Amino acid sequence: MKRHFSALLEIWSWQGSAACRGLDSTIFYSPPGERGQAKIRRDRKAQRICSDCTVRAQCADFALRHGERFGVWGGMSEKERSEILDASHPRTPPT
Repeated sequence: MKRHFSALLEIWSWQGSAACRGLDSTIFYSPPGERGQAKIRRDRKAQRICSDCTVRAQCADFALRHGERFGVWGGMSEKERSEILDASHPRTPPT
């Protein structure tokens, strides 16, 4: 059990240094029904916080490796991560 716990600590240890630590999560995640300019403004606000974060790369990597579908992670919006993941896993066209 101790080994499992230390592996979890290693996976999440970067979060202790994150610029978003302690901030309201609504900055990074869309409330239900958020669309258009409101979503763009909120995403940009979150991305500004991420821009100077010392663990931005680890956060982005974590989100991509774990398929985080929602929120801004490592300065990337949901759409940006989706585009990266789609490009790395091309779908086979139907025959």
